[in-house]
Amino acid sequence: MAIAIWPGCRQVIFSDWFQKDEILFAMSQDHTYKPDRLLNDQALEQVLQAGATLLDVRHPQKYAAGHLHGSISLAYHPTNYAWRLEHFITVQHSLIIVSESPMERQAAAFSLMQGGYNIAGYAELDSSASLATLRQLSVVQLQNEIATGRLEQDLMVLDVREKGDWLEYHLQGAYHIPILEVPERAGELLSGRIVAVMAESNIYSTTVASYLRYMHGYEVANVPEGVPGWARSGFAIKRKEPDNKS
Repeated sequence: MAIAIWPGCRQVIFSDWFQKDEILFAMSQDHTYKPDRLLNDQALEQVLQAGATLLDVRHPQKYAAGHLHGSISLAYHPTNYAWRLEHFITVQHSLIIVSESPMERQAAAFSLMQGGYNIAGYAELDSSASLATLRQLSVVQLQNEIATGRLEQDLMVLDVREKGDWLEYHLQGAYHIPILEVPERAGELLSGRIVAVMAESNIYSTTVASYLRYMHGYEVANVPEGVPGWARSGFAIKRKEPDNKS
């Protein structure tokens, strides 16, 4: 299973990166360790009412297909995982981890606990539960929406790539907020519009889309192919003007 790291990195294989011995040692030393505490419906409701946040650590495609309502997506990778999350959810929030793999759940919990987070337990995706989905737009679908004039009506394209990537090329009419600035600048987005989120990778755009949806109440859509996919499809982009200085 391949997961991309945070901005500027490409895909790596992380299946064998889980620090199993370190995780088990931490569990044996910490009697308050709760990542293996399964929360039933009643306990889950109580913990959520107390202010905990659902964190879905699965791959974004799985999150989009079905997730617990209110959960924020941040696919697990051991590199700076807690630091990445802190930009969206501060350490003052207790977390409930959602994952399909016990080892992935324990690895994410261990990384988060090292970053100062309290893990209240974990929740399972019951097949009988009513799951939410994340709307997906292909670049072709997005182009069709733009062609009908929806950018002037009820659609907003948000590009969350880093500034250098944005300056290199971007969609004409898109709005730019670097991913790590989204929490503090979310209020700049136009209310009453569908926010179509684009990034360098599906992982990043899914995180932002889930955050805007559940933390700020925006109606969102995710564009999995991202800005690179848009460019590869041959659709119009605005490129960086050449430097004519001699």
